[in-house]
Amino acid sequence: MLSNVIKGRFKFQFDIYKNSKKNFWEVYWKTTLPVIVNETFWALGQVFYNAAYAMVGTQATAAVQIAVAIQGLAFVIVRGLGSSCSIMLGQSIGKK
Repeated sequence: MLSNVIKGRFKFQFDIYKNSKKNFWEVYWKTTLPVIVNETFWALGQVFYNAAYAMVGTQATAAVQIAVAIQGLAFVIVRGLGSSCSIMLGQSIGKK
């Protein structure tokens, strides 16, 4: 019974993409391919950075890892503040 409710509630219709003027997959790949290429090169760059730090020595690698951990904590704080600000802004706009 629950599966029928889920199927009925989350049914996705692909017919809208078949009837649209542009092919869905053409639009999909035009949108996502640059992102995929960018993320691939970003990951390769990170690998090369880590390899370069490893060649310098263990102290440099340890220092970089400490800096990355501190940077990660700072990102958590900044993203949390950004999310809370956007929520408060959305609530104030929604009141009007």
